[in-house]
Amino acid sequence: MSIRFKDKNEGTPTKEEMKLHIIENLIETRYCNYSNSELGDAMVDGDFNKIYKEVLPKNEYITIICIDIDYLKRINDKFGHEGGDNAIVQIANAIETVFSKNGICVRTGGDEFCVVTHSAKKQNIDNQINKVTKLLEDYNNKKIVNYPVMCSCGYYTLYSKDFTSFEEMQKIADQKLYEVKAMHHHPEVV
Repeated sequence: MSIRFKDKNEGTPTKEEMKLHIIENLIETRYCNYSNSELGDAMVDGDFNKIYKEVLPKNEYITIICIDIDYLKRINDKFGHEGGDNAIVQIANAIETVFSKNGICVRTGGDEFCVVTHSAKKQNIDNQINKVTKLLEDYNNKKIVNYPVMCSCGYYTLYSKDFTSFEEMQKIADQKLYEVKAMHHHPEVV
C-alpha cells in the first residue's frame, strides 16, 4: 500500500477525497470491478460503505488511527508558521516511516492525520504508535528546534466481516484520540 500526503498548497482533503483515496489504495492491492468514476459516484450517492465492504479483504482486521499534533497552535504562535510547518513535516515523516508498507495515510486537517491499515493478523498498533513516538523523541533529542514535536494517537480495530461504517470507526478512534490528548496536555509546554 502507499502512503500519500497532500502538498500544503493542495489544501486539506475533503472527507469524500479521503474516502476515495482509501478505496483507490485498497483497489491497487486487490482485484476489483469498480472504476474511479463509479467510486466517485458512490461518494455522491452515499454508497461508500457498501463499496468499501466489498473491496475490504475478508477475514482481515482493519484499523483506523486518528493522529493529532500536540501544541501546534502554541508552536505557530511562538515560532511562526515556519515552526508549525516543521512540526507537521516531522510528524508526517514519522508516520510515513512507520506505516508506508502497510497503511494508507491522509492529512485530514491542519494538525490531523488518519491512517487506515488492514492485515490478516491482529496488529499490535500500540507498537507502531510507539515507533512514531520514538522517531519524534529522537528528533526532539537532537535539539534542532526549541519546541517539542509531539502527537497524540487514538485507534479502533475490528474484524473486516464486522465492518459497517468508516465514519463510525473514525468516530470511535477520534474519541480515543482525545482521551490520549487530554493526558498529554501540559500548559507549560511550548
